[in-house]
Amino acid sequence: MKNLILLTVLLGTVVCYGANNVTQWRGEERRGIFHEKNLLKDWKAQPPKELWFTEELGDTYASVVVVDGKVYTTGITRYDTDEDDPKEEGKKIQNYDGRELLYALDAKDGKLLWSVQYGESAGGKDPKGRVYPPARCTPTYADGHLYAVTGNGDIACVSTDGKIVWQANLEKDFGGRKPQFGWSVMPVVHDNKVIFPVFSTEGEMIALDAKTGKKVWLSEPLPDSGPSNVSPNLVDHKGKKKVIGINGSYIYGIDPADGKFQWRAPLTEDLKANSPEGSHWGAYNITPVLVDDLVISSAGYKMGTYAYRVNDAFTEAKFEWINTDFDSRHYHFVVDDGAVWIVGGQSTMSGYLGALDIKTGKEITKTQWKQVGSVTAADGMLYCQAEWAGLSLFEMNKDEIAHRGGIGIRGLLKDKQHFNWSHPVIADGVLYARKGNALTAFDVKK
Repeated sequence: MKNLILLTVLLGTVVCYGANNVTQWRGEERRGIFHEKNLLKDWKAQPPKELWFTEELGDTYASVVVVDGKVYTTGITRYDTDEDDPKEEGKKIQNYDGRELLYALDAKDGKLLWSVQYGESAGGKDPKGRVYPPARCTPTYADGHLYAVTGNGDIACVSTDGKIVWQANLEKDFGGRKPQFGWSVMPVVHDNKVIFPVFSTEGEMIALDAKTGKKVWLSEPLPDSGPSNVSPNLVDHKGKKKVIGINGSYIYGIDPADGKFQWRAPLTEDLKANSPEGSHWGAYNITPVLVDDLVISSAGYKMGTYAYRVNDAFTEAKFEWINTDFDSRHYHFVVDDGAVWIVGGQSTMSGYLGALDIKTGKEITKTQWKQVGSVTAADGMLYCQAEWAGLSLFEMNKDEIAHRGGIGIRGLLKDKQHFNWSHPVIADGVLYARKGNALTAFDVKK
C-alpha cells in the first residue's frame, strides 16, 4: 500500500505529455487557439522557464505539431563551403544543400529521435537571390502518419518512426503551378484523403489517398487565376465538413467528399472595389477561417482584413466587410470572443496589435507593439512571435490589450537577415518556439 501511494505521488509530479495533441498547423481548424488552462498571465513577474533548447535542426519558417509526447517539424540543411567566413574565425561560410528534412524529437527533453529527407527545398542547392529557401511546411498528423510538402513541391507520407510510405511531386505528377517563391502548403487530411491546392490548369485542388498517394479527385480549374501561398482549411459548417481556400484571384468553398466547388467569389475584384486605396498588389498568404457564417482572412500589401458571409446551404458567399488598417501580410490572426485579434502596420517600427469586431470589421481597440508577427492564443492570452525579435505576451482584453512581458528566442537562419515566420505552439503547458535552425521549449504553466 505504501509503495502504491509513493508511486502515485511520484507520478503526480511528472509532466504528462500527449494529453493535448496539436496535430496540424495552428491547431483545430487552423484558428491558432490552443485549449490550455492555468497558464502564466504575467511574464514580467514570472518569466517562462526554458525546459530545453536544440539547434540540431534545419532552417525553417515552419512551426511544430505535438503528438503523443513527440514533436515534429521540418527544416532545410546546410553544408560548409570551402570559403572562410570573414565574420567568424575558424569557420567556413555555409550554404544550403537543397535537402528538406522532417524531424521527430522527444517532447520531454528535445532529444532528436530521427530525421528523414522527404524532398528538395525551394531554392535547391546553393540558392541565389531572394528565393526564401528554408522549409515552410508544418507537417500534418493523422492516423500514425505525417504529411508534408517541400518548397519544391515534393509531397510525402511518413510514418511516425521515420519511414517514407509514399512520395510524389506536385508539378511533375499533378501538373501543379509553383507559386513565385515556391510551395508553402500545409495539407489537410480528412476521411483518408490528403487535400491541398495544386493550382493546375486542369484543376484547382486535389485529394490523394492518404495510404497510397493515388489521386482520389481533382476539382475543376478556376479561370484567369494563379497560385497563392494560402494553405486550405477544413472547417465545420452546420455539422458538415467543408474545405475553404484562396488562390491568386478567388476565395472558394469545396466539398471534401468529391472536390466539387460549392461557391466561389472574385476575391481580388471585391477587395479592390472595396478598398479606399484603390488598386493594390494582393499578396495572399493567410489561411481563411470560418466562424459561424463568416469566412475571414487578410491580404497584403495595403489591402486589409476582410470577411465573406456564406449562406446556410454553403452554396453562396458574399463580400461582407474590409478593414484596410489591419493588413497582416504574412501574419496569421486569432478569432475569439467575437473579435479578430490581429497585427497591423507595414513595418517592424510601426506595428500594432488590435481587435476587430467580427460582425463589422470595425476596430475595437489596439495597442502599439512596434513589431509585426503571427498571433496564437491560449487561456485568454495572446502569444505574438515577432518577425525580427522574440515572443510577446498580451492579455486578450477588448478594453485594453495589455502587454504582459516578453522573452527572447534563440536560433538563426543561415542568412541572419531573413525573417522569422514561425508560429508559437502550446501543448500540455509547454510553449514551443521555432526560429531558424533551433527549437526551444518553455514551461508556461502557473
